[in-house]
Amino acid sequence: MTFIKDQMKNELEEVICRNAIKAVNKEINATLRTIPGEERMFNDTLKTNYDLVRPPQFLHNGVESDFKGEFLNVKHPKTPPYTPEELPPIRDEHSKMVYIWVTAYTINTAFFAVNQSGLQFLFDNDNLPDGAPVELNTNAFMLVVPTLYSKYPNKDMAIRYCSSAPAKITLNPDDASVTLFGLMTFYVILDDNKLVDCFTLNMVEVANIDDILIFRKGSYSYFGLKLTSSRTDVTLQESHIGDFDLTLLRFTVDILAQFILSRYISPKMEEGFKLPLPKNVVLANSETAIGKNYILIFTDFGMQMAL
Repeated sequence: MTFIKDQMKNELEEVICRNAIKAVNKEINATLRTIPGEERMFNDTLKTNYDLVRPPQFLHNGVESDFKGEFLNVKHPKTPPYTPEELPPIRDEHSKMVYIWVTAYTINTAFFAVNQSGLQFLFDNDNLPDGAPVELNTNAFMLVVPTLYSKYPNKDMAIRYCSSAPAKITLNPDDASVTLFGLMTFYVILDDNKLVDCFTLNMVEVANIDDILIFRKGSYSYFGLKLTSSRTDVTLQESHIGDFDLTLLRFTVDILAQFILSRYISPKMEEGFKLPLPKNVVLANSETAIGKNYILIFTDFGMQMAL
């Protein structure tokens, strides 16, 4: 009697364990399938690649997953000319539930993909904020670019900015910044609204990472950056109005560079991109730290049940 009871108990335990493991694996697989793989963003210009580099590693105190973490241009999916950085070893002691490393490689591949489409925009006085200390009219350039004023007095102006090379992010504990490379072309608007190309500046702008954004949008968690202008260096690329001294123009260019960053570039960075986390994961008590070539996100999380 005891033998039969023990045998039934062992068989029942085996069945229960087998079914429990099957149910857990099914639930885990269903959850992992909701991790975003390819995501279109920025008006279908870019797509993300979150393919797993290797199968998830199940450790004694968690799960470690290595994702590709790169961006590609949708129309021109060229392999980025960068090499992923080595990450620091994972510590055995943890105070949070999830640790995510966003590398400089990932962000630089986004810059590379954007540059392939030719980032550019045109703006004039109507786009400048009220009270801007710069007016896009040749009268305002009378002292800083005299030849411009003498050739086209009292004419409204427009400026075209286009990227000349992919932006580059620098991540170190004491230096977190983005360097932008662009061309700024100054136009005069004639009475028939025709644009006359006057001169073009080579511009290198260094923007500080002012804030690291971790936020929720829809059913997913996002990562973004907020930038503020630090310094701008310019050289004269080309002039159709003769040579002139850039010294007095630098103040105007600094203001315009700050406008370009705050109006066009930083908002796109703030939109961010999806983190490789399952759907309906809600991050809580998130903290960040900047290391060599990475931003570490360490956070707790919960699950929001779908309605």
